[in-house]
Amino acid sequence: MKRRAQIQLERDDHEALKRWARQRGISVSAAVRWLLREHLLDPMPMDDEQVRAFVEAAGAIEGSEGEGDVAERHDDYLYGDDGS
Repeated sequence: MKRRAQIQLERDDHEALKRWARQRGISVSAAVRWLLREHLLDPMPMDDEQVRAFVEAAGAIEGSEGEGDVAERHDDYLYGDDGS
């Protein structure tokens, strides 16, 4: 479950973050989440192409509006069902 967070950034940092997100076609919130995972949480970071593919897939999955089994089967939808 996502939690809301409020942060304060210096003007230059905020502009850099918005520019970075815009270049990748993602929201500032998605950029912050990606950067946190990339630099703090994920031992195997994603590259920009993986981020782009994830963002594109997130809106294309049937049931992505809160219906169906997307929360439980997201890996199957993103990477294909391997039959297991």
